Amino acid sequence: MNTLKLSFATVILAAWMPMASAAPLLDQEFDAFAAGSSGGATLIPRQILYQTFTVGLGGTLASVELQAQQDFDTPTDDLVVSILATSGGTPDPATVLGSVSVPPGAVPPADFSNVPFFSVDLSGLGIAVTPGEQLAIRLSQASADSRYFWYEAEDFVEEEEGTPPPSGFYAGGASFVGSDLASIPFVNTRVDVGFRTFVEPVVIPEPTSAGLLSMLFLGAYARRRREA
Repeated sequence: MNTLKLSFATVILAAWMPMASAAPLLDQEFDAFAAGSSGGATLIPRQILYQTFTVGLGGTLASVELQAQQDFDTPTDDLVVSILATSGGTPDPATVLGSVSVPPGAVPPADFSNVPFFSVDLSGLGIAVTPGEQLAIRLSQASADSRYFWYEAEDFVEEEEGTPPPSGFYAGGASFVGSDLASIPFVNTRVDVGFRTFVEPVVIPEPTSAGLLSMLFLGAYARRRREA
C-alpha cells in the first residue's frame, strides 16, 4: 500500500511537470552578401557544395538559413539540403545526419543585387547538437539539370602561403567543393558562403504549482514514514 501511494504521487508530479520547449535561437551566422559577395558557387552536374560550422548552443538543430538562389535558368528539381558530420575538419559524406528536399519555388530567384536568407526547416530530423561540435551543411541537386547558386564572400589574394583570410570571414568553419565521385577530393575554397543556424536549446523545466504541491506531498509522506 505504501509503495502504491508513493507511485501515485510520482505520477502526479510527472504529469504536472511537462518538458518545456524554447523558441529556436540564432547560433552561427555568416552574411556573405554583407561581406561583399558578387556571386557564388554554382551547383553544376556532379558538383556538391559544403559549409562547415562549429556549434555554439546545445540542443536540437531547428533550421538553417541560406543565402542561396535559383540559377538564371529556373530549376525544375529540388535543392537537397543535408547536415553531415565532419572528420579532420572536412565534411564526412559517409555520415549524413539528415536531409530535406526544398522545391524550386521555395528558393529565391536569381538576383545579384538582393540576396536574402531563406529558411529550411530541419526540426523534423531531430539532430541533437553539442557546443564545440563541428558539422557541415551540404547542398546538392536532385538532378544534373537543375542548378542553384550559394553566395560566397569576395575572394582574397593570398600574399604568402598560409595567409589567413581577412577579418569578416567565418572563423568556425570553411567552405568546400566536392563531387559525387569518390575519386575526386574535397577542395577548400577559402571563401565562406552565407548561412545561419538555429538551435532549439535544452531547457530544464520549472515546477508548476501542481508539481510543487506533489513535491510537498512526497516530503510530508516521507516524514510520516520516519515518525512511524
